[in-house]
Amino acid sequence: MTKQGTRVTKRGQAPIRKAGSTATDARGVHREAIGIFAKAPVPGRTKTRLIPLLGEEGAAAFHRAALLDTLAIVRVTRVPFTLFITPASDRSIFEQLSVDPSMLRPQGGGSLGSRMARALTQLLQAGTTERAVLIGTDSPDLPPDRILGALRSLLAAPAALAPAFDGGYTVIGCQKKLAANHDLRTLFAKVPWSTSETLRETVGAFCAVGAKPRILEPWRDVDEPADFDALVERCRILELTGQPLPSNTTVFLREHGYL
Repeated sequence: MTKQGTRVTKRGQAPIRKAGSTATDARGVHREAIGIFAKAPVPGRTKTRLIPLLGEEGAAAFHRAALLDTLAIVRVTRVPFTLFITPASDRSIFEQLSVDPSMLRPQGGGSLGSRMARALTQLLQAGTTERAVLIGTDSPDLPPDRILGALRSLLAAPAALAPAFDGGYTVIGCQKKLAANHDLRTLFAKVPWSTSETLRETVGAFCAVGAKPRILEPWRDVDEPADFDALVERCRILELTGQPLPSNTTVFLREHGYL
């Protein structure tokens, strides 16, 4: 039994969401949504900080594996999701990954903050959606319970953040009420992205409008070679203890001699 109410039965089998799930109401109407931010796995354009370690082709192949595992993680939650992609011209690449075309939306232009604000706003503009979170594809072993926990925290808190170890975060979410009362683009406008100050400044931006966020358990994303090494070690431990592994990432690690 894992911590946040999702049970893994056997290795490779989908966790079962407990009774009392908040994803739908008593009428089966969806109240939650997940957005995934993703770049197309094109050599030389993705995971560039891993290229010195893996090469352009290897970094793109790792990114593809991480993307597929992220999709698998989100499907386990049984919460409706949308894949926000960039660039929009690479839509066919995502369709080749067996992603339903109706679930694809372009991130659009602007800063990361502008694109995130746009995505959260779109998710929360759906008539029945009350709570939404965004994740990236940098944490292929992120437990589904962490996403579900973030959504549950939004029953009480106006916003939620799961810190990463580099000063950013792996999950961000908010309630419909917050997005309706405040322009998220303005709220995120002064946040410095991809720095050690990103989490702190995002917390400050939420607090500045009276929306104190719930800070969740941290998880490590994979951007730098040291992060990749830490992922390999986590996968080795999972394998030794007979726990489920991120399947596509595991194949990549085996093929490249890391496992």
